[in-house]
Amino acid sequence: MRHLSSAGKLIRLRQFDGATAELTAVLSNNSTKAAAGYVMGKVLIDQNRSDEAFRVYSEVLSLDQDFPEVHTRLSFLDLSGGDPEEALRQTKAALERNPDNPVAHLNTGLAYQQLNKSDAAKSEFQQAVRCKPD
Repeated sequence: MRHLSSAGKLIRLRQFDGATAELTAVLSNNSTKAAAGYVMGKVLIDQNRSDEAFRVYSEVLSLDQDFPEVHTRLSFLDLSGGDPEEALRQTKAALERNPDNPVAHLNTGLAYQQLNKSDAAKSEFQQAVRCKPD
């Protein structure tokens, strides 16, 4: 946990090389591998390395199908990569686990928007605001 905490601090300071070193130290431990991978995916997203982040998040899912928020992050990557259908599949998986996830609702709305389904997009955006009004 010390490595994950240090990595979080380094990420906030945008010191990605240091964060990567901290996370790499944890990746060899099977009990913390999924958590370290999840954080590593965020580091990769922040460095605009989406393909690598996608692979890391896919591995996290293979380690733990119920890991929180992985489907939400995958939906973000799918949206960025221009695959709104897969983004919808991922957001639905995220919302099954947490129906009040505002980011998953936002990503669902963005996917519907990309698919030119304006009414569905609007409904999801409204749900995102209901889940997190601030």
